[in-house]
Amino acid sequence: MIKAIKTFTAFALLAVMVSTVSCVKKDDFDNAPTTNVDPDIVTNTTVANVVALTNPSAPQMITNDMVFSAIVVADDKSGNYYKEMIVQDSTAGISILLDQPSYFTSFFIGRRVFVKAKGLYIQSVSGTPKIGVLNNGSVSAIPATLIGNYVVGGKWGLSVIPAKRNLNTLTDADLNTLVQFDSVGFSPADVGLTYADAANKLTVNRTVKDCNNNSLIVRTSGYANFASSVIPCKGGNLTAIYQKYNTTAQVFIRDENDFTANQERCDGMVCTITYLSIDSLRNMFAAGTTTIPGGIHIKATVTSDYTTNALATGNIIFQDATAGICIRFTSTPNYTLGTQVDLNVGGLSLSEYNGWLQINNAAAGTIISGLPSITPTEITLADATANFEKYESMLIKVVNVTINNGTATTYGASSGKLTISDGTTPNSIVLYTRSAATFASSSTPTTPVSITGILTQFNSDKQLQIRNLSDVQ
Repeated sequence: MIKAIKTFTAFALLAVMVSTVSCVKKDDFDNAPTTNVDPDIVTNTTVANVVALTNPSAPQMITNDMVFSAIVVADDKSGNYYKEMIVQDSTAGISILLDQPSYFTSFFIGRRVFVKAKGLYIQSVSGTPKIGVLNNGSVSAIPATLIGNYVVGGKWGLSVIPAKRNLNTLTDADLNTLVQFDSVGFSPADVGLTYADAANKLTVNRTVKDCNNNSLIVRTSGYANFASSVIPCKGGNLTAIYQKYNTTAQVFIRDENDFTANQERCDGMVCTITYLSIDSLRNMFAAGTTTIPGGIHIKATVTSDYTTNALATGNIIFQDATAGICIRFTSTPNYTLGTQVDLNVGGLSLSEYNGWLQINNAAAGTIISGLPSITPTEITLADATANFEKYESMLIKVVNVTINNGTATTYGASSGKLTISDGTTPNSIVLYTRSAATFASSSTPTTPVSITGILTQFNSDKQLQIRNLSDVQ
């Protein structure tokens, strides 16, 4: 009997020893250490070996007993990542999907994690390798109750040195890794804008460029705690996580500190802001196209009304105390009548479109307050004709005039070109209405009226354009 007990004990001890060497106990993943030490977990593979299992067309189950360790390089603390943790070792990086908000309290940047990959699935999601569980045929976040079965934290306070790359030399080997780009700056069109749309919680793409005009998308979630921060003008070094969306390369910063913004730009854009009056800006224009020097801003008030389609989409009229100007936007910001805006026009071009001076390809500015209100300048038709360039794009008012010689018609009749007359002064000013204007089919008055409008030009035509029917009294 004693011999039997000894034999059983020997076999039991051998079994425990083999188990300790050859496999990882589930308890190791259930109980994360609370001190700054690594758990007693044996790794047997690298991140690169796991990534190599990726099937580009479908989720791939990891069936081998693969255990790897890596350092967290991006967490969800800032909100730019949500339920997604980026880890990397010396061989590669990978995205781990975790169905647990604020997981950064346990798995944070600089902490080593140990991952038991067996039973998880790996998939190239829009071009970027990610691991998680299978749900409805796709890789999905690991449920919070199961995270401990697969991921356990280790030592913290560790660092990963970002690999220095050029904007145009990123490869798939860089996916889900920390990279650094030296001497880059955000596109002039993005400077002064916010990283994302915090108000509507919308993700936004901005563009960063290098000195060779190579570019790369910087993508920021509207939920990021820096979404409403303004993109700086100066250049600097950018540290970020590289991922792809299909064939489009893009990077994600973890927080604002990932962009140093402490260097002079190499594209000639001046980051010291100089405010000019619109009159001074107009006086810069020479024949052809004139580029506005970098760093030039204007503060002005919107005098046009986009809600009536009185102007072509993308065109907005601004005026300050000195003059008015038409500004054409790349994406119409839909500023309402009377909105006051600080606009960065540095680096943009001044040119005439069919004789009408305008600033081209502007980006949305910053809404401000405190500017004096704009009231229409009262002039005669003769003055409007003789001094048209002075009043072009300004809000003016002419009084005691008749439209279409007092004959009943509509604003959009005669291709939108109606005569205006004060009964005494011959002039070449016409009342112009776009066919798309909401009031184009409205009837014109047959008695003398006062008209408030904006002076515009189309080739040889000098035009007065009303913004809405309230402009005719």
